[in-house]
Order: sequence, then C-alpha cells, then structure tokens
Amino acid sequence: MSLDQQIYQRILAFIHKPVDESFESLALQVFRYQFESVRPYRRYCEERGANPATVRRIDDIPAVSNVAFKFADLMGDDAQMSPGALVFLTSGTTQGRERRGRHVVPRPEIYRASAIAHLRTMLFPDERRMAMLAMHPTADAMPESSLAQMISWCVEEFGTGTQLAAASRVRVDSGATIRFLAEAEASGEPVCILGTTAAFATLFSELRERRGKYRRSNARSRSV
Repeated sequence: MSLDQQIYQRILAFIHKPVDESFESLALQVFRYQFESVRPYRRYCEERGANPATVRRIDDIPAVSNVAFKFADLMGDDAQMSPGALVFLTSGTTQGRERRGRHVVPRPEIYRASAIAHLRTMLFPDERRMAMLAMHPTADAMPESSLAQMISWCVEEFGTGTQLAAASRVRVDSGATIRFLAEAEASGEPVCILGTTAAFATLFSELRERRGKYRRSNARSRSV
C-alpha cells in the first residue's frame, strides 16, 4: 500500500471512529504528505519557515484561507489522474466567472465520509430518515458546487425518497416549497430543510406575505 493510500485509510478510519488522542499525529502526517505533494502549499509553508522538521504540533501547521483556492490550484501533482476526482469551482464573485478558482478533490470518498459524519452528528443522531427539501440546487443541477454535492449526499444517505429540489441556479421556487411543506404537514411526515441563509430568508418572506406557517416540530432545518 502506497503512502497516500495509507494516509487516506487512516483518515477514513478516524472519521468513522474518531479517537481524540490520535488526531494530532494524524494531522501531522497529513501535513507532511501535503507539504511534499502539493507544490503551492509547500511554497506557502516555506515562506513562513514551516516544514516537516519545524512543525511538531498541530498549532504549528500553516493554515490556508479558503480565499487561496481563488488564486492557486492546491492539489497534488497526481490529483487530476484520479478517475473519480471531483472539481468544484468558486462562485466567481471576486475575480469574475471567467477566472473562477477551483478545488480538486481526488478522493471524494473522504469528503463524503466527513460530510455524512457531521450531518449524522448535527441533524440525524437518531438515524431517522426524513423527507428532504433542498432550497439549493443539487449536484445534478450544479455539479461544480461543493454545497450542491453535500446536499445530494445528505438526501441519498438520510432521505426517505420523498424529496423536492426547489431551487435553480437563479431562484428558489417558493410556491413549490410551500406546497411541499403543506403536503408534509398534512401527512404528518417530518421534513429536513436544507438551504442557504438567503434561501430561508426568501421562504420566510413568502410565508409572511401569505400569512402561512408550519409546525416547527415537523421539520429539521439547516442553513449551509
């Protein structure tokens, strides 16, 4: 088993069964691997005097802002060779859509496992499956969006099959959303609502205009 495969297996094992005492050693191992394999990150670290010899604690690892993805490809030299790699793009609001930053994820199974573990802890600790209302495009409609991909994974993992993707790239379909919620309330089926803060604001505004409301106990909401 190659070094990168060993690291990925350790990360997956930690996600599925986290042990506090092993986190720092794993983080340092990941740092060493990324220092060697991701050239832009290595240059960033070297400019700050950080390398595997000087980084001995997790607090010593140079953190990278998410803004960095707009200016550099932070990926290993072999990342694009992975047949199952996913490529996510930034919104383009800073440099324009023609210069959107990208984030290459060579091993999506790590990303998926991390997202599912967090969702299970925060929203589904009882493992109950629910109807799903997505007020953001899903991955089939917006494959370049990491948020869209995480929403799709949530629907796949925790959904009952009763679902609605109520958003396009440009708008949330408030009418379809409200009809879906009304049908769920009538049937007594709980709903998990996934969306951005802006999407919830759009829904709440529409409900105020219609003077509509739904029982909170029948839903779990998550702004993402």
